[in-house]
Amino acid sequence: MDDSIVVVEEVHTMFESGIKSPFKATVEAIKAVALPVLTSSLVFMAVFIPVSMMGGTSGVFYRQFGLTMAVAVGISALNALTTVPALCALMLKPIKKIEPGVKPTFKQRYARWFDGLFDKFSTSFQGSVDKYMGRKPLIWLVIAIGAFLLVFCMKNMPSGLVPDEDKGMLIVEVNLPPGSSLYATDVVAKSVSNDLAKIEGISDVTVVSGYGFIAGMNSSAAAIICKMDHWDDRGKDLSAAKLYVKMQEVTQKYKEANCIIFSTPMIPGYGTSNGIEMYIQDRRGGTIDELYDVATGFLSDISKEGLYGFTAFNLDYPQWEVSVDVAKCMRAGLTPQAVMSTMGAYYGGAYASDVNLYSKVYKVMVQGSADDRRDESSLNLTYIRTSDGEMAPLSNFVSLKRVYGPDALYSFNKFSAINTSVTSSLGTGEALAILREYEAKYLPEGYTLDFGGMAREQNSQGGLGGMLILCTFLIYLILAALYESLVIPFSVLLAVPIGLAGSYGISMLFGLDNNIYLQTGVIMLIGLLAKTSILITENAVERYKAGATIREAAIGAAGSRLRPIMMTAGTMVIGLLPLVASLYGVGGMGNFSLGLGTIFGMIVGTVALLFVTPVTYTTFQKIQDKIKTGGDEDEE
Repeated sequence: MDDSIVVVEEVHTMFESGIKSPFKATVEAIKAVALPVLTSSLVFMAVFIPVSMMGGTSGVFYRQFGLTMAVAVGISALNALTTVPALCALMLKPIKKIEPGVKPTFKQRYARWFDGLFDKFSTSFQGSVDKYMGRKPLIWLVIAIGAFLLVFCMKNMPSGLVPDEDKGMLIVEVNLPPGSSLYATDVVAKSVSNDLAKIEGISDVTVVSGYGFIAGMNSSAAAIICKMDHWDDRGKDLSAAKLYVKMQEVTQKYKEANCIIFSTPMIPGYGTSNGIEMYIQDRRGGTIDELYDVATGFLSDISKEGLYGFTAFNLDYPQWEVSVDVAKCMRAGLTPQAVMSTMGAYYGGAYASDVNLYSKVYKVMVQGSADDRRDESSLNLTYIRTSDGEMAPLSNFVSLKRVYGPDALYSFNKFSAINTSVTSSLGTGEALAILREYEAKYLPEGYTLDFGGMAREQNSQGGLGGMLILCTFLIYLILAALYESLVIPFSVLLAVPIGLAGSYGISMLFGLDNNIYLQTGVIMLIGLLAKTSILITENAVERYKAGATIREAAIGAAGSRLRPIMMTAGTMVIGLLPLVASLYGVGGMGNFSLGLGTIFGMIVGTVALLFVTPVTYTTFQKIQDKIKTGGDEDEE
């Protein structure tokens, strides 16, 4: 839309200069703005080329947004140079001047009022620019402060891959002491769920006993899925964050169980929760008891930094150690494998065959009834056929011993590992940095950390700083080719850091993290601010070539491009306001991060470039002239 605004504004400028023919005014307008429109569009499109080549999950986000924006801007430029001029020649007409003795129409009165008001504003603006021409050190100080604030905000702002959203659902995992029966787990889980269902804002509660999203299949674990009311019915007073606090108050009453509250990951398939999925690995081949001691000690250490780590792994699950008497098996004509296979079928179940019934195939499973395998004495009633055809109880061949150990063993990267989940009020990037610091400080030699889910993706992705530098360099190359100068492009680029500092600054004030949505908005902002700055620089270059002094060219360009710049920036800001208003609901935080940062950065950057670009242009144009002449001529 901004390209079309520039064309329409230039046509009106031609009308104001005295051209009466809409066709001629349109032709002259296209001659004046075709190059800046084309160049600014190329610059905007070029911003998204480097980020579209990134790999990983971040690259997918950037590609989807970047390529869409680049294509849209290309179509916008094509439309501004073809369809819009045709419509201007057909539809636009100069407003007739008010003649003495003739009553003016409403359109004429409004035009006179608006033009008079804007002319006063434009004259005042040009006077301010002229004043700051004599205070160049102040402008350079503003640029330096903007660059410093940008670096400061980028280094100190919490980072994350994607923000936590209100997905309308929270999960409570209930973990009882190891070895608790499924019946005991179900009783506690249902009691917790009944209390959770009484909380205002929770519409439905579902209990899954015997399974935990973190613990997996386990008789001592249960998952309670809490579905919330619709976002429109809850509002900000019953957001997911506030319901989380109320649910914590309920679960903390149950001392016999460890209750963890979390939501599912923002990107499906990346882990089981929105926390940091961390693995503590044993690379030296030690025992599982040593690994468990290291893991529990490390989770205790990181709690000093406000990180809460939880693992469902435990060495205290009651188990039976089964010993087979090989000599007795041989005397009975049996093999130890046959004894263990029979015992496994009775107690754990085994596939026997298939049966066709009612046009469907059903699996036939063999397993003893629950009452017949309740305790160790049931071995006396479980029989196996010996080689002479007689039935003998399994207790003749096996003996049981009560032991304790883990319910399952896990590996990660082919090393023995313990899976943990870490939550924190800090940004994911800061939490990962603390974990890496504590890994080097507290983990014994031979033990390392690794990450899964979204934490692994964020830990492996590159920083945004290098990408911003690459985008800026690509813009510089395009502008250097346009102006045939190595220094004038800096007059376009130096206002950009101020706008980016405004974007990051407002995001920090609102407590947002440096996530993928904010970064996408920042990359877009580079193109938008450079595109706007080109309008002033391009016009100043043309005025200077036409015979104006450098100072006159800069001030005249600032005044001439003031209205299209204000209108393009205004349409951008107004277009993004719905994103800021949609804070609550699906994708609300992502929309808010993208909208808030881009809006404030656009406002700060536009105001800055209106004063910074004319001043920096005069400086770099003088340098360019000295480079060409090889002397010390003052062209001003």
